[in-house]
Amino acid sequence: MKLESKLYVAGHCLSFAAATFKGDPWRIERYPAICARIRHPEHGHIVFDTGYSQAFFSQTRRFPSRLYRMATPVRLAPGESLADQLAEEGIQPSEIGHVILSHFHADHVGGLSDFPSATIIADTGGWAYLRDKRGFAAVRKGFVPGLIPSDFEKRFRGILYRRQVRLGEGMGPFRIGYDLFGDGSILAVYLEGHARHQVGILFDDIDLGPTFLCADAAWSRRAIRENTGPGRMGYMAVDDVQAADGTLGRLHELHKRNPGLRIVPSHCQEVWEEIKGGSRV
Repeated sequence: MKLESKLYVAGHCLSFAAATFKGDPWRIERYPAICARIRHPEHGHIVFDTGYSQAFFSQTRRFPSRLYRMATPVRLAPGESLADQLAEEGIQPSEIGHVILSHFHADHVGGLSDFPSATIIADTGGWAYLRDKRGFAAVRKGFVPGLIPSDFEKRFRGILYRRQVRLGEGMGPFRIGYDLFGDGSILAVYLEGHARHQVGILFDDIDLGPTFLCADAAWSRRAIRENTGPGRMGYMAVDDVQAADGTLGRLHELHKRNPGLRIVPSHCQEVWEEIKGGSRV
């Protein structure tokens, strides 16, 4: 099944290039919060991650959560939240039926409260790991509890309860996916390392073909092409360094085996430039 999709940038943060790519200089770079909207013929509009919204600033006003935005200063222009951009296109928050979360870091759930009617799909273990963390323990894991809606548990559905499927040869070293809607249209693929039980999604875009949104399994397409991870500072934000390196290596192998596959990391400046240029990427 081919699906219509579109990528968005919902704010960006500032960080050191040397932190995100080993060997790069210590200069400040801008890193977009890339998210996506997918239109399903039965389930309507589906969002993958949410980027930042104004809620991020209100929920990180006080310590210790304020340390999060001090470490990676965030910029969000008026009208740049995902909900605002969708509204500009005539899509209201109530029309978003599902939000798929790759993981629970604040730059991926920052706009979650903007979609109060959506069913939320994410990994059960990833949520259980962070759910009760507060204060400095939460900050160390990139988690801001106030960004999670009060009715989250009622709307939450776990990925591992979905049908497990074998991925095709085109996905190289990635063998198993989880069929999120029971029709093979969107498959969740586990990408361990950066965050506990992080997932990406695989689907077939109506114009650009097979598409793999790989979240933070890599900082950039360049990292995938060159199989180069972050610098020492960047690894401080990684849940499991060995697993993260293994996942990046598999993405590198996937790219070599299937160079035509559209792979989209969530903070890739190359993708951001293509979005700004009006390309479908």
